[in-house]
Amino acid sequence: MERIGIDEFMLPEKDWPAGNKPAFPFEYMRYVAFVSAVKSLAKDGTCSFHPFDWGTLSISQEPRTVTRLKPVIIEGVSSLNPTLCDLYDIRVFVDSDRTTALQCAIDRGLGHWQTQWRELFMPSADLYMLTEPLTRAHITVAGRGASELEQRSHNKTMQPTCEDARG
Repeated sequence: MERIGIDEFMLPEKDWPAGNKPAFPFEYMRYVAFVSAVKSLAKDGTCSFHPFDWGTLSISQEPRTVTRLKPVIIEGVSSLNPTLCDLYDIRVFVDSDRTTALQCAIDRGLGHWQTQWRELFMPSADLYMLTEPLTRAHITVAGRGASELEQRSHNKTMQPTCEDARG
């Protein structure tokens, strides 16, 4: 299994636009590169990009190549972006509540980015949610912060149509 995550397309903080504010598409990401990689993977069966190195907080010098020789998961906030979702065979939305998502990030260790999580990343994700990604998902799963009862009532099964089939 292969994976492409939106977090691999982070911009180094020094390259963020001046006056960076919550936005979608995300201004603190190499969002055009993310979209391009996913589109290339769908069209050509392969894509190459330079992932963000979380150890050095910079873009890696080593390119990463992903192919469709194995199943590929595209994950992260905005992976059901309206310009991308038709490229996927199966679209899954994991619905985590905002409070536990933020707490999980804090528990992983945000370093000096705790303010950015509260004032930039989470509000930007809220703007993405205004695009109604749940309406583009085949399957919706209750994630962090959902009780067992909510999970049972929240999950829906995939109802593929002929239009969803890929050759």
